[in-house]
Amino acid sequence: MNATKEKKPLEILQNLLEQQITMAHKGNYKKVETLAEQAGEVIKQITLTNPANTPDTKKLYENVKNLYKKLELIFTTEKTSVKRQQQKANNVHKILNVYRNNL
Repeated sequence: MNATKEKKPLEILQNLLEQQITMAHKGNYKKVETLAEQAGEVIKQITLTNPANTPDTKKLYENVKNLYKKLELIFTTEKTSVKRQQQKANNVHKILNVYRNNL
């Protein structure tokens, strides 16, 4: 298999990760999930074809790795935000229960 064909799945994966990051920033997690499923299929392809270890593929692997880290950071930040919102909602619920019980 030549280097051009080997790079193709890595480039597709890179593109899918970039799209996931864009959709995550927009809060469109349904689309992120759909793209993740597509990325999973591409990853299967990559593991089956075992791309050559060339400088170009090394660079693509590094880019993909960095994009995954960025996506993970977005998810971690969102998870923290959701937890904070849940804690606030729980506090409001507790206050309302106390208020209701004292009427």
